Amino acid sequence: MDCDRMAAGMRPTRGKRRAVVLGILFLLALAAEGLDCGYWAGRRFFERGGEAFEIYAVGESTAVGEPYGEKLAPAALAAEQFGGSIGGRRIRVVMVAERGQSIYPQSVAFERRLKSRDKRIPGVVLIYSGHNDAGRPYVPPSRFVRLLRAATVRSALLRDSQYLAEKWFPFLRLRTMESWEYDLRRIVEMSLQADLTPILATAVSNVSGIDPGLSINEVDFEEARAALDRGGALESRGRPSEALRYYAAASEVPPSLRRYIKYRMARCREALGQYAAAKRFYREVLDAGGPDNFGRASSEQNERLRALAAEYRIPLADVEHVFEAHSPHDILGDALFLDGHHPNIEGYRLLAGAYAAEMSKTFREPIRRAFASESDCLLRASFNRQDMAAALRKSGRWFFGAAARHTYPHQRLALARERFTAALGLEPGDYSAWLGLQLVALAERSAVLRDPEGLAWLGRHQLFYGMRKLLSCDQLLEIVEKYDGASAGEALRRRCSSFRTPAGGR
Repeated sequence: MDCDRMAAGMRPTRGKRRAVVLGILFLLALAAEGLDCGYWAGRRFFERGGEAFEIYAVGESTAVGEPYGEKLAPAALAAEQFGGSIGGRRIRVVMVAERGQSIYPQSVAFERRLKSRDKRIPGVVLIYSGHNDAGRPYVPPSRFVRLLRAATVRSALLRDSQYLAEKWFPFLRLRTMESWEYDLRRIVEMSLQADLTPILATAVSNVSGIDPGLSINEVDFEEARAALDRGGALESRGRPSEALRYYAAASEVPPSLRRYIKYRMARCREALGQYAAAKRFYREVLDAGGPDNFGRASSEQNERLRALAAEYRIPLADVEHVFEAHSPHDILGDALFLDGHHPNIEGYRLLAGAYAAEMSKTFREPIRRAFASESDCLLRASFNRQDMAAALRKSGRWFFGAAARHTYPHQRLALARERFTAALGLEPGDYSAWLGLQLVALAERSAVLRDPEGLAWLGRHQLFYGMRKLLSCDQLLEIVEKYDGASAGEALRRRCSSFRTPAGGR
């Protein structure tokens, strides 16, 4: 019995075992944190930039130069205007921005990049964000969110773990106006702590050249046609006054359709020369939000950007005001955009110029090589005919994707048709652009973009937005025959077969 008591006394209690396990986990966490810090310290040592001036680009697809690519990215164009150097130091562009990203993953990517930065190197951070976080409500952070933020502020390892958890499990994502502003502040404060000058930019959107979203879940197709076809016919015949009266009298429509009708009324007012009223209507339609297949920054977002710049006393490139000053009647439309929120070449020239102007004032560095025109921009960026055709194809796919699940997709499909036609004009043998035209034609005469089965088929073949794959001739004929109800005929098959279709798509 005494021996049994002694053996029991020598065995660790459950509480002691728990303490040992927690101690081991704590030491492992410390070791992991130390390895993380050591890794970034090593990168900092091996990635020393020498006598450089760094321009960090942080944000979403516009910061990358979409759909043109990094040749026309605002950071690259801004650097070119200083002749490649500031203060006698060569400019080095550090591209952190990524297509399709909201502000949270961008803040994490930027923080990781700063860990290997040499603070002795001067530089700026060009921040462009808003579209991928557009339409989010302002929701105060919960107690859990506040605790999570407090914990991750103290541990890089926890921050990385949170980032990976959100990446792998989308239901964990927190995306609100409050979280957007919170992460914007983090980027600004991280920039200042790294001895970099952050430059915020207001986000610009095409408010008049593309119609608002109108989901098939909100209103029936026939109901939309009954309300909109007659007004559209009056507009197309150059009778905006009659169309305006027709839309104003259309009171017996679903609430979800009223925002779309207000957009049509804005178009009529613009056609009648009532530009102040049209601009107000366009802005009200945009700020009302609603489901859509792309984001356009709201007035609230831009006001918050202006307020942040004033609060932190940092430069602001007020791109919205610059674009309005270069748009007919101060209305942002197709003149400066290739789609809903990506600028065209002239738009990127203005965006880069706004950044360069703020950099010039901040560092007292003259702009030595301002872009004189759109053609000057293309020439100095070495942007060729093939590059332009590729950008137009991307824009056409963007409009085609934006037309999916839209109850009344006529305008978006017409814009997609314009882009694909222009791409085919630059490269007549371009199968990808020709295929885009066939899909647009199919969508215009059928319900393929409203039918769940058709949408699933198009999505399965990755034909929206990136269009990473191309349909074979047989696949194209299959979907055309399914929705046309009859054989597409030998003529279409022969035309399709005449193209050389790359295996990986274009």
